[in-house]
Parts: sequence; C-alpha cells; structure tokens
Amino acid sequence: MKSLSTQDILSILPHRYPFLMIDQVLDYDAKTLLALKNFTINEPYVQGHFPGNHIMPGVMMVEAMAQASTILAFKYVEEQLTTAEILKYFGKGTGILFVGADQVRFKKVVVPGEQLKIYTTLTRNARNLFEFDARVEVDGIIVTEGKLKAAAGL
Repeated sequence: MKSLSTQDILSILPHRYPFLMIDQVLDYDAKTLLALKNFTINEPYVQGHFPGNHIMPGVMMVEAMAQASTILAFKYVEEQLTTAEILKYFGKGTGILFVGADQVRFKKVVVPGEQLKIYTTLTRNARNLFEFDARVEVDGIIVTEGKLKAAAGL
C-alpha cells in the first residue's frame, strides 16, 4: 500500500486552497488511485450552494476526480521514466493538465460532513494523453462517475 500525504500532494498539484480538492491519497499503484476529500461546511462555495440546503457542486466533484487522476498520471510517469526523461517528456509545459470529461453522471447529492472517496483508474496512455475511469463514492455509494482525460506538456 502506497499513500501520499497532503505535503506530497502539494508537491505534485499546483492547486492551493480553496481549490485543492484532495486531502489525502490513501492508496495507489501504477494504474489505480484512491483519494480522500472531506467535504465540510467551511468550504468557501457552500454558503452560496445553496442557502438553507447546502450541497457540493457537481463541478467540484469532477474537479476532485480530475485532481486525483492528475496525481495518478504523475506517479505513473514518475515510475516509468528517469528524471531526465520526465523533463524531456514534459518539455517546457506546465505538467499534466485536465483536458476533458465525458459521460459524467451525478447520482446523489453530497452534503457537508460527508467524506468522498475518489477512485481513478488509468485506462489508456498514448504519447502525452492519459484517459481514466473515475468515480466518487460516499459510504460505498457512487455519487459521481465519468471518463476523464489529461495531457502532459501543454
């Protein structure tokens, strides 16, 4: 079992509060990753979404899946290539960026106090494009799922 702390995540992702959507990576290997996001009443977007009926915006769940997938792509590249090859692979770009989402479905609302488990699986890597099957679960129930894409060296 390999895990990543918040500090490890900050060294991979460029995101910072309030847009960092991954609190911890619980486990990962070459093709799969399980991350955690604690959804609290203190999130900056909660008060406006929606007053009196706070729910997590679907776009934020997609962002959490995208960030988890980006971490997986980074770790995949890191394990496959040497440091010199990684620099060549990324060129002068900004790293790995989320570039698409298909077949995204929202199945259940998420409310403050719930813990999101974000699962992502690398299904394809061709040149600098990565494809993933991702889902978010709360208490073992799928709340969001979709197919995501990320690209390296943009």
